[in-house]
Amino acid sequence: MDSFSGYDVLVKQRKSTRGNVRCASCKRDIATCPHCKERLQRTIEKAIDSAIITNMIQMAHDNIYDVALIGSNDADIAPAIEFIQQRLGKHVCHLWFPGKGDTMRNTCWDHLSMKDILHDLGLLPLPPKN
Repeated sequence: MDSFSGYDVLVKQRKSTRGNVRCASCKRDIATCPHCKERLQRTIEKAIDSAIITNMIQMAHDNIYDVALIGSNDADIAPAIEFIQQRLGKHVCHLWFPGKGDTMRNTCWDHLSMKDILHDLGLLPLPPKN
């Protein structure tokens, strides 16, 4: 899609880091999966949130779009979306999976259900009729 006018696609590889995964509750390190005994690896994202935010603000400022479409449930992006909508006068729509990303869905001007889109494209079967 990046080759089409008006689209900006950013893809970055997530990299694993050395070190154990830590339990959020007891704070103890966990080196292997308790079920399959495979070694657990942490992954990190390399500034993807800031890259998305920077691109969205820059393109809004340069008047490249009136309505942006974002497919992320990361609530860290919500303050930037509020800024874009309130201060730069642009609209942001959220591609939304029901039950996920409520902060983003509520922050954005509107939302599109990914389930509906996938059904409409024929990529998911329609639910059975009662």
